[in-house]
This record gives sequence, structure tokens and C-alpha cells, in this order.
Amino acid sequence: GAGTTAAQLSTTDAAAAAAAPKLQTSALTAVLALNGATGGAGSGAGATPMPELEAAMGDLLMRHSSMLLELLPRIGGTAATAKARASALVVLWQLSSPTEAACMPPTILMPQQRRVLRALLVPLDDPHRHVRRLASKLRNEWSILAVE
Repeated sequence: GAGTTAAQLSTTDAAAAAAAPKLQTSALTAVLALNGATGGAGSGAGATPMPELEAAMGDLLMRHSSMLLELLPRIGGTAATAKARASALVVLWQLSSPTEAACMPPTILMPQQRRVLRALLVPLDDPHRHVRRLASKLRNEWSILAVE
């Protein structure tokens, strides 16, 4: 907000950057758990689906969706290391790309579209090519979100 100081912002960004790898691991674990629980690639022939796990993971993502969609693009542009910035963008990709198992429904993504697109302008000027490429692909994905 307008009353936020630079020290408060840097503390928030540092904490968010430190959480990015853990968040990516959590998101990947959730995706793998969902794939295994719903009969995806990781389940055997005799595996029983676990709809309660799928419902719990979906509920968790939906409950924290606005926070994730606000923080991930910001971490992707302001984290201290290129690895943390790239990790945040990868997690955002997993949550927003229709080809990913953990994709949120468009009804959750659409209200955040303008904010995410604006926040993704920062990593487009990143000094590391990998981060710029991720940001470019992600920004394109979010730009065509309304068309699908």
C-alpha cells in the first residue's frame, strides 16, 4: 500500500523468495500425489483412487489461490537469486497452464489476470535469459487466458 516502507517490502520479498523453492516442491508433490491418487502415471493396476486426497489438494489450492497468484509473479521479478525467480515462475506456470495437472480453473485465474500480467513485466527485463524466457512464455499464457 501507500504506507508501506522500503524495509517492509524488502523483508516481505526476502521471506517470499526464501519460500519459493519450498512452494515449488510442495506444488510438485501435490501434482504427483494427485496423479497417483487419480490413476495417473504413478499408479499401479491395483491402486485405489483417493478422491478425498484430490478434494483436499484442490481445496487447499483454491483457498490460497489469491495469495499465490499475488506473490508468485512478484517473487518471479524480485527474488534475490535467479533460481528463486525461476522457481516462482515455474510454480505459477503449473497453477495456470491448462496442460498442467495442478491448473486452477479459469474462474479463479481471470480476476487476477491484469495483476499477474502487470507483475510479469518485471521478470521480462531480468539479467538471466532463463528467467526472461519463462516470464515471456508465462505472460503469453496469461494473455490468451480469456480467449480459451
